Amino acid sequence: MIRARDLLLSDEAQVFIEGDLKLTGNLVTDVTDAVHLVVHGEAKVGAWLRPSQRGAVYLPESVPDPIEGDALKEKRVPTLSSSQSWVEHVLSGQRLLRD
Repeated sequence: MIRARDLLLSDEAQVFIEGDLKLTGNLVTDVTDAVHLVVHGEAKVGAWLRPSQRGAVYLPESVPDPIEGDALKEKRVPTLSSSQSWVEHVLSGQRLLRD
């Protein structure tokens, strides 16, 4: 099992989880077409944020649909505008979404 606050996949990450994924925060996939995320067990995430709308992501049906496109632009905090900003926000534990 992997437990974390937030999980950020960027660039060309390849992550295969044989067990469960438990996030108290958000899953962020800001990636290229080369990315793979596969979770074979159960998954619990606060929200799935998908700024790039790319990559091969295979999650259990229990994970809500991603927030992407215009919906994500409306919900993200104003300081998020580039891939580097996503990385900085996640690593420093900053909020990603507005209330």
